[in-house]
Amino acid sequence: MEAPFSVRGLCDIIGNAVDFITLYPGTNLVPAPPRFTFGTFNAELAAGYYRNTHLWAIGVYRLHGFEVVGPYGICKNGELFASHEANIHPKHIKDLVAEFGPPTLARPRRFLAGPVAMITGPGYGVYGHWLSDFLPKLWSLQAGGYDVRRLRYLIPANTPRFGLEWMQLLGIPSENIILFDPINEVVWIEELLVPTTYHNGVRTTTLLRDAAAFLLSLIADHTGEPTETTADQRIFLSRSRAPQTRALLNRVRVEEIAVAAGLELVYPEAMPLRDQVKLFRSAKMIVGEYGSALHGSLFSLPGTTVCALRGSLPHPGFIQSGFGQALEQPTGYVFGAPVDESGDGRFFISETHLAECLRTLLTATGFERI
Repeated sequence: MEAPFSVRGLCDIIGNAVDFITLYPGTNLVPAPPRFTFGTFNAELAAGYYRNTHLWAIGVYRLHGFEVVGPYGICKNGELFASHEANIHPKHIKDLVAEFGPPTLARPRRFLAGPVAMITGPGYGVYGHWLSDFLPKLWSLQAGGYDVRRLRYLIPANTPRFGLEWMQLLGIPSENIILFDPINEVVWIEELLVPTTYHNGVRTTTLLRDAAAFLLSLIADHTGEPTETTADQRIFLSRSRAPQTRALLNRVRVEEIAVAAGLELVYPEAMPLRDQVKLFRSAKMIVGEYGSALHGSLFSLPGTTVCALRGSLPHPGFIQSGFGQALEQPTGYVFGAPVDESGDGRFFISETHLAECLRTLLTATGFERI
């Protein structure tokens, strides 16, 4: 297929069928450097880090009379549209067509009147994307003039259970969740609301602070429990019980070193979501393998030190740095050596580098300041 057109371009083509509520203009800034690094932050990684200067405008698209094809395909008159701002890139559209067929393929159609929001997108089956990509969009909708607890949400029916549990914890009524079959139906929506993404893979909008505070307020309102205002725990997030990608091959030894240094070993995926929020809210230091669980720092207090252990290949990126800058959480890395250059992400962390990092974080002053 040819490269898809962009939703942004439609604003100038089809008039009142598309408009955009701007909450924060686009910016072009050099990303703030990591607060600390141990191991080798090589030239390739540094180039990939600092080239992420552009961040699209933050806001909400209002699309009138559009369809959703597949889990996140934005379609009108048989044409699919990409949106860099919503992290739906041309490659995602091509992959969607390859898996689900073209938008012209005959499928049953469902029709939804009024405004309906689509906060999910590529990666909706991955826990970390809910924290970094999807949940913050609720603040955009609220700031754009919509009551998020009255709004309806279009969610793929094959979304993992944790996605729906997050919506429940935030006080979104179950009757406001519209589950749809991305394989066997197309959904036509009178007013489709598509909030944009808060980051570019490294940089994050400063609005993330407002989004995090808003999410915490929703949880407190729903559960009746106040959030922590002080933090004193030092925790190490283990991935030993989580799905294994980018495996840390000397994990057992790494965790032994962390525990010996005084960190508490925790397994977030084994905890109810409400308890996870409390855990991150009470942490003054968070260390762990780069991955979904580490993004729980979204709920941590300013001044919380965050240390990510990761390999030295470009994947998985540096969104944790964006979190740190926006949320005023000093964030750095211990880089490990990859097993090979095949790209599977397996890596070792130097015991010496890890011990030096922990010793510095636990004994030096100043890490509570950006």
